[in-house]
Amino acid sequence: MRGIKGMKNLKVPEEEYKLKSLIRKGYKRRKCKKCGCFFWSIDEREDCGESPCASYKFLEGGMGSYTPELKVIREGFLTFFEKRGHKRIDPYPVVARWRGDLYLTDASIVCFQPYYTEGILEPQANPLTISQPSIRLVDIDRVGSTMGRHLTIFEMAAHHAFNYPGKEIYWKEEVIELCQDFHTNVLRLKDEEIIYKESWWSGGGNAGPSFEVIVGGLEVATLVFMQYKTDGELMKLPIRTVDTGYGMERYLWLLNGGSNIFEPLYGEPYRLLMRLGKWSPIDEKILREYTMKISEGVSEREAIEKISEKFSIDRNNLEKALEQRISIYRLLDHSKTLIFILSEGVVPSNVGVGYLGRLVFRKMYRAGLKLQMNVEDLIKLIDSQIDFWGKSFPHLREMRDEIIELTTYEANKYEETLSRGIRRLHKILSRRTMNFESLVELYDSHGVPPDIVSEEAEKIGVKVKIPENFYSLIAEKHRGEERKKTVKKRELSITNLPETKKLYYEDPDREECSAKVLWIEDNRIVLDKTIFYPEGGGQPADIGRIIHPEGESKIFHVERVGKVIVHYFEGKRPKIGEYVRCIVDMKRRNILRRNHTATHIINGSARTVLGKHVWQAGAQKGVKESRLDITHHKMLTEEEIKEIEKRANRIVTQNIPVEIKWMPRDVAEKKYGFRLYQGGVVPGKEIRVVKIGEWEVEACGGLHVNRTGDIGLIKIVRVERIQDGVVRIIFRVGESALEYIQNILEEMKEITKMLRTNEEKMVERVKGILVKMEKLQEQIEVYKAREMKNIKRKIEENAENIGDITVYYGIVDKLEIEDCIKILEGLLNQNSKSIVIIFSISQKRTEYIIGVGSEIEADARKIGGEISKIVGGRSGGRNYFARGGLGEVLDRKLLEHEVREKVLSILRNKFISHK
Repeated sequence: MRGIKGMKNLKVPEEEYKLKSLIRKGYKRRKCKKCGCFFWSIDEREDCGESPCASYKFLEGGMGSYTPELKVIREGFLTFFEKRGHKRIDPYPVVARWRGDLYLTDASIVCFQPYYTEGILEPQANPLTISQPSIRLVDIDRVGSTMGRHLTIFEMAAHHAFNYPGKEIYWKEEVIELCQDFHTNVLRLKDEEIIYKESWWSGGGNAGPSFEVIVGGLEVATLVFMQYKTDGELMKLPIRTVDTGYGMERYLWLLNGGSNIFEPLYGEPYRLLMRLGKWSPIDEKILREYTMKISEGVSEREAIEKISEKFSIDRNNLEKALEQRISIYRLLDHSKTLIFILSEGVVPSNVGVGYLGRLVFRKMYRAGLKLQMNVEDLIKLIDSQIDFWGKSFPHLREMRDEIIELTTYEANKYEETLSRGIRRLHKILSRRTMNFESLVELYDSHGVPPDIVSEEAEKIGVKVKIPENFYSLIAEKHRGEERKKTVKKRELSITNLPETKKLYYEDPDREECSAKVLWIEDNRIVLDKTIFYPEGGGQPADIGRIIHPEGESKIFHVERVGKVIVHYFEGKRPKIGEYVRCIVDMKRRNILRRNHTATHIINGSARTVLGKHVWQAGAQKGVKESRLDITHHKMLTEEEIKEIEKRANRIVTQNIPVEIKWMPRDVAEKKYGFRLYQGGVVPGKEIRVVKIGEWEVEACGGLHVNRTGDIGLIKIVRVERIQDGVVRIIFRVGESALEYIQNILEEMKEITKMLRTNEEKMVERVKGILVKMEKLQEQIEVYKAREMKNIKRKIEENAENIGDITVYYGIVDKLEIEDCIKILEGLLNQNSKSIVIIFSISQKRTEYIIGVGSEIEADARKIGGEISKIVGGRSGGRNYFARGGLGEVLDRKLLEHEVREKVLSILRNKFISHK
């Protein structure tokens, strides 16, 4: 349920929990003899009622009114609160595009922080109710094995009230009454079955006392009375927020009973999985017994042993059957999480929210492999999940094709990645050590999960310690780490300056203005108003000049610091209180305006051509060239590039007005959705919305043209895949685009002259030349292979033995370092008790490589360091391979004799030992 983060040494007074609404019902405060927590119950009891202090009471037959489907409970909850004055709110996305501090929506309150909870915005409804799909990956390792207590995706139904000074909605007493009423009248539970456990909750920068609602041993809801801001200490908030969370899936389990949540929750997807494989049979009463043991805090191993003994079942058969069921449950959970993440335009990658998407995919894939399922089976499951959950969340069905394409692509790619990663794993295991950092590197960079590491290590007798919560650790590590990184601007020495009036927004065509100097320090100046646009959103700052009584100053950079615009100047220094004449470089500004609007148009065009998963991942506008980074899983084809360019220019020729207006944040979000935040999170109560017809709309603080026809020609000049899941589109606009095309035509004319042909026959002529070059390259490769073989043989002939270790030392001329590495690898592969050192001399520099055999206890990096002391330069690498070099050509004889002897002497005295 809710993530409860305790605060050290925090003592919450009893008065926070002593409520009349509880006492009237006959509740009394007690202390759990097992966990020491305080709780409120009607019945006399010594424990708090929550697992593991108490056992589950609902597994056989359920509790309350039998309800077969989640949607019935959801609708019952929302209707209950609607009838009691709450407005029903549509769920927010599971990808928290509106938040700058986390990637995934992990609670309903995330949708309303900080804008409602801190009074920045008036709530769209007060009070309100919502059922919010939420994703938490911190317990991903426990999914399945706890039979339903932990899920990565769940619906957090909630009712929220925001109590402003002088405008109280309701607080603790009413929350308890509503909670009790819902449980007893809607779910038909008895008063005495409901326990309120005292707790404390903090998250998203807010905190407050809370109750955990316990029924039948299961925490089903949390009631938080948010009244503090947490920033190293507790500070009272002016707005007190009722923040509740009711776990819809847990209620389904509670009301239905049974050994696990997954069978009643997943319906057809579960039945599909049961049809796809031949699973080991396991009786429901055995599964219930297992769930009961786990709920009591018994370990999985101990639970299996006790059940095996109690029911006289073969332990191995029981373990195999349970492993299959747990893998099935994980597969159901993870595949649902994946479709929700992918449906919102996330492309699996190694950064940002894409990393979390990839983590979920790989966990799902591994669960499938354990069940001997292939990619085709996984796609059938994904398709079934889309159908099943698409009834309640229609956007899943709208994104079906893209979800399936992304999943298929990621699966095929992962198989290739895993194959390469296992080869890398074997190299690391040959060192016979493995730390947590290596585990993370193998997973992040090479796709090798911990269970494969463990299996491969066991084969060669290497012990590897793998944390039980490995995936939870890395999920938490990536939860929002990149979003927390901010660039801190230099602070002004004077902080009481008024907000700078931004004339560049009022009239972006205005070239001049008069302004008063308010502050000056070093080469920085602040005016009361300005027409100079400050750098931001990938758009460079304006440049220009200011004229004043002391002379003229050149403005070369402008930045925003809070509400103040700071200008950087060189030249004559004006005085505080003087009026200056500001003149902006309009030619440059207009080029940047055209490029900025073109960026929006290309982004919309890319999304139309490639799919709704396309989001802006970065942008930079330049005077000559600009770039747009988009999320996409593979390199663009020539046809796709042409189509994106064609559609973008079509928007230009339509001469669509570019509408710009300030809107209240919640109004803009409701009207245009969270696509507004293509360029990232935009702070503030109001946001500046840039709309280009029905083509593209985005929250943006940049300067734009008045109509798309002002842009001129858009030309994509190249496309690059800059990282996994991100493609960069480099483009030119207007005169720069025309100049680019003219230059290409001129170069073509030059090429036709050189080839002694014309434009029509140029391609055919080039093809003929390439055929000849390929044949020549083949001959070169044959000669090179012979030469490398000879070099290897000579190095072998000059090898020296130090004890039972062979040292190969060689010097080669004019051979690429990559080819030298191939020679090195060949020597190490044929002799694992060897050290290889090869120097490569080219026309301008000397390079060297060091390799250490798998049976040698020596560090290639340290050997490289000793060599660099002898010959100069620098070196680095890993313990089994290192390389170095220097920017001069060393004498071959020096390397053959003096350097060789010194190196061999160092090896004899310092490095060589064997296992």
